[in-house]
Amino acid sequence: MKYNDSHLHIGDYQRVKDILSNTVFLNKYKLYKAVNPITIKQTKEYLDLINDFFAIPIVFKEINIEQENEFIKKYCKNIKKGIPVELINDNKYFYYYNRIPFFKEHFLLHKFDELNNRSLYYDFLNQNEGYLILHCNDKIRIEYIKKLINMFPKMNIIIAHLGRDTYENTTFIEEVLLEFKNYTNIYFDISTISNIYNIKMALSIIDSSRILYGSDFPYDFNMKDEESRINKINKILTSIDFNNLMENNFNYVKEKVLRK
Repeated sequence: MKYNDSHLHIGDYQRVKDILSNTVFLNKYKLYKAVNPITIKQTKEYLDLINDFFAIPIVFKEINIEQENEFIKKYCKNIKKGIPVELINDNKYFYYYNRIPFFKEHFLLHKFDELNNRSLYYDFLNQNEGYLILHCNDKIRIEYIKKLINMFPKMNIIIAHLGRDTYENTTFIEEVLLEFKNYTNIYFDISTISNIYNIKMALSIIDSSRILYGSDFPYDFNMKDEESRINKINKILTSIDFNNLMENNFNYVKEKVLRK
């Protein structure tokens, strides 16, 4: 079956190759070693396998955020497929015109104590009931997300990777899920979750209408391994939960961000 991918990254092969060849952060941040430029050349092959996707720029500390945002928008427009998810930036780069209310915040680029520098983006998402993708891999971020929701209650948040920490600790994932169980405007995606029983646990805590499939392509990505993961997930979920995960919830979010 074809499915929808709510968490994949699109980037320029040469720019990624140049960054990885010259970066001083290779041994500091794990994600630098998780991207193989060769995998980026497989982007079209992977996109041909899926129905639709949310397109996030590839993230490094060295990137020009606006350049990468423009790249994904043009990419989706050219192939007539995919919904661009722009990286959030400082207020001085914000504009309203012809903008989809869908952004990604990343720990490599954004500091918690600089929240006010991004307030125009949050206001925009709040006014349009838009969506923000972010990470929640420690207890500090749990409190940060609560603060965001209290300040911008109409904004929706998608917590990437089920909120996992570096080691995909089941106890911590459960803690994150329980913290946000009753927040109906907080969703989760399952990108990078290798232990499928963590996914089953998530569906025992969070309603299946709030969990989305994601691959995190091209980070640590192998097509055969991802196909195997999907098959394993299919075997342990009900057909309703599986269809919500792989297709229906994506379509719901897509419809909401495109109608604004």
